[in-house]
Amino acid sequence: MNRALTALTAACVALPCAATQATVLLDFGPTAYAGTDSPGHEDGAATGTSWNSVTGDAAAGSLVDENGNALPGVALDFGVGAVAAIDYANGVRTDTRDHSAYPLWDSGVGEDHIFRDVASEGPAIALAVTGLPQGVYDFYLTAFRGDNDTNASRNYDVYATTSTAAVMDFSALGVGEITNTNPTTANDWIADDHYVTGTFTITAAGEAFYVAVDSPGLAGDTNSPFIGVLSSLEIVVVPEPASAAFVALGLGAVARRPRRS
Repeated sequence: MNRALTALTAACVALPCAATQATVLLDFGPTAYAGTDSPGHEDGAATGTSWNSVTGDAAAGSLVDENGNALPGVALDFGVGAVAAIDYANGVRTDTRDHSAYPLWDSGVGEDHIFRDVASEGPAIALAVTGLPQGVYDFYLTAFRGDNDTNASRNYDVYATTSTAAVMDFSALGVGEITNTNPTTANDWIADDHYVTGTFTITAAGEAFYVAVDSPGLAGDTNSPFIGVLSSLEIVVVPEPASAAFVALGLGAVARRPRRS
């Protein structure tokens, strides 16, 4: 048995990924969604239609996977503040906007969103996803309002990492930018225009996935900087044997996925 196969076998024995990993679909906001019009589905990574309608922190046992099965260990904790000083005690709130002028966001995962509770708490919003089983995951994140031309032109900086301790400073953890250069394009999710995607690995018990969104605003805009907004987050299991191979190599950092369009 060669070394690669030995390492892969050892990883599969140590990590019962096939039995415990699950894809999680998070739709931020009060409007429930149960469809497949999302970046992860268009990419062929997500297949189920059981979305979690998330309006705030979620306790372990309150979420389901993409097929509607309970996720007893997975929980969500939101934080708000400056991108370099996130406070997980700060609150968040939701909103739904008229997206009729922007077909891509007229319904589904882009229809509503979650953001910081009060302006004094800072512009960035962060999310800790705890309790994920060990393994490799792709993520797809949308962060968009699009209820008027100014909002449709907003850029959003996306940061992500994995850690066993709460991440409060995301400033050096950037993985991409949503530029919204095609906000009116219908039925065509474009990476880096409409969403950011990446890959991360949970390598040990107690390690969590952290993601943050911030908007630096627009040049000459008196309302800049803008707020960070989360519309949806898909956390998709990378199929074996790729997952076991990555974990066997101990790759725990977040990696930017290649741009797709």
